[in-house]
Amino acid sequence: MTRIITVMLVTVLFMEAQMPTVFEVLLHAARNLDGLMEGMATAAGSTTTLIDSHLGAAYAGREDDEFNGGSLFLKADASNAISGEVVGTMVAPDFSGKLATKPIVAGSLTITVDGSATWTDNGDGTLNGPANDNGTINYTTGAVTLFTEGATAGEVVASYQYVSTLFLPVIAVVTDFTASTGTVTHEATGTGIKSASGDTYGLMSRRYPRWLLFQKLNECVQEIADYVSVSTTLVSAIANDQVSVASTARVLRVLAGNADTTDRAWRMVTRYTRHGEVIRLMDGAPADADTIAVETLGTPAQVTSESALLSDWYSAEWLGLETAARCMRWRLQQPGADAQLVTTLLNDLLRRVQNAKGRLSAWRSVSVKWPEYPEN
Repeated sequence: MTRIITVMLVTVLFMEAQMPTVFEVLLHAARNLDGLMEGMATAAGSTTTLIDSHLGAAYAGREDDEFNGGSLFLKADASNAISGEVVGTMVAPDFSGKLATKPIVAGSLTITVDGSATWTDNGDGTLNGPANDNGTINYTTGAVTLFTEGATAGEVVASYQYVSTLFLPVIAVVTDFTASTGTVTHEATGTGIKSASGDTYGLMSRRYPRWLLFQKLNECVQEIADYVSVSTTLVSAIANDQVSVASTARVLRVLAGNADTTDRAWRMVTRYTRHGEVIRLMDGAPADADTIAVETLGTPAQVTSESALLSDWYSAEWLGLETAARCMRWRLQQPGADAQLVTTLLNDLLRRVQNAKGRLSAWRSVSVKWPEYPEN
């Protein structure tokens, strides 16, 4: 039996995509529901607290526990601390690695190897280690190099501060509120990042809990035929310029981007080949990109993370409004709801959903069998 293997070469025109995150979509939904209050932290918090003194001083009538059960949308715009990040393993005489979050605040980095040998940051891109050992840090890319004249070896652990060029996409459940100090206590996010003075946030009423927002967004995407899903791979994890995909995946686009840019613009890869479960980037990843994204057509997976990317085929405006309308319809069915008020708000939301859907070209195409490979 003769087996024929087909290799597809794809060349497409340069373009940019602005892919929204789940956080952006749900924040847009919250802004279109009655119950979101936005503000700015006035003091440094912790991994489970945010402090805004104005919540206690400027808003008369606020009471303890008022926000309990609600959701905190945290957007970190100031420097934040990372502690205990494992970067890799050093084998003498040198080590090269990359910090996960950047840009780095100059002078803030401390690295330990094997729990004892310590390198400190001079603030000019150089590191001082034990004796004559030294190293470098690129504050923009997070690239770290260590050099030792001895036999230092072991796990490399870093602690540092970074300046976020994006919001930190966190939606956490509020567990307590102290009105006198304006302290919002929330569930741990798992990121190890602390809120800082100047970070902006949104507090969502307990009327629309976190689980409801995610549930209604998932209902939206599950109803889209031939849904465009996005999977991402860090450039640092790519070997031989190859990205893995399922053999049955219907690939729509391959894009390159940098998660640290403020506008998060994704550029379409101009040349790649598809061979079974492998996509090979013929020119490699762009020098300024740290992530490769592959869009595929198929049945959507459940959305569970606020940091997950959504394809720009579906605007944050439409998905947010659609999610808000479904939340409002759910609230209308709850005991004690003001049926007249909620119905008025719901009808207004439904009108705006239709207007947004009319501006969404992808919606008019979802029933069409899209080609796997874009034409030249």
